[in-house]
Amino acid sequence: MNLRKPEKPSRREFLVAVGAGVGTIAVGQAPQQIAQVGVKKATIRFTAQITSHSMGLLMNACTAQASKGVTQILLQISSNGGILDQALTAYNVLRAQRSVTFSTYNIAVVDSAAVVLFSLGAHGHRFSVPLGRFLLHSPFVPVMLSEFRVQNADAVSSVLKQQSDALNAIIHFTTGRPIPEIESWMQQGVAWEPTKAVANGLLEMDGVSEAIPVEGDLITISDDSTPNQQIVVIPPPGIN
Repeated sequence: MNLRKPEKPSRREFLVAVGAGVGTIAVGQAPQQIAQVGVKKATIRFTAQITSHSMGLLMNACTAQASKGVTQILLQISSNGGILDQALTAYNVLRAQRSVTFSTYNIAVVDSAAVVLFSLGAHGHRFSVPLGRFLLHSPFVPVMLSEFRVQNADAVSSVLKQQSDALNAIIHFTTGRPIPEIESWMQQGVAWEPTKAVANGLLEMDGVSEAIPVEGDLITISDDSTPNQQIVVIPPPGIN
């Protein structure tokens, strides 16, 4: 019986496999030792209030990284929140970037509208430092009018209802908890330490760690960022 020796894949075939995120395992090599092939990463450290300006910087940074071939973004967040509508805009735009997977990290505080950004993290990709805090509450609309009429009340009520529904839907999608339970959290206003966030599905069981990894370019977005300054990109060591 003639046994034909298996042919090695051509260079072209191997490159196609790498581009598709597929690796090969050599004989005697443990699967857990195989590096993730075809994954290019970048890190964004977001330490700003949520405004139209900061969300514009975040969306632009993510789009720029995706255009460079980045397929996973490590989004580190420390924010007291801000304008919910702007957070919802960024959430919708960034989720539409199907080529990018987000891993989110609470590096200190994720309050209010910042919870929307944290929810960008895929299942198994949401993390927090042990001393992190999560704050959830129902939306509110600041009203500064010299006159307040019935039609104003109707408009404000409609806006709050739409925001509440959108926020509840995102938290439901992220945690898997029923909407009535989420509505109860929002009405009461809850502040969670990481272990409580794990219990309620916002973090995975192994999602609490002191590690704050930085991979690829490090992009910092803070309240000091100006339209002219835009963002600070620090390439990884060894990259000029």
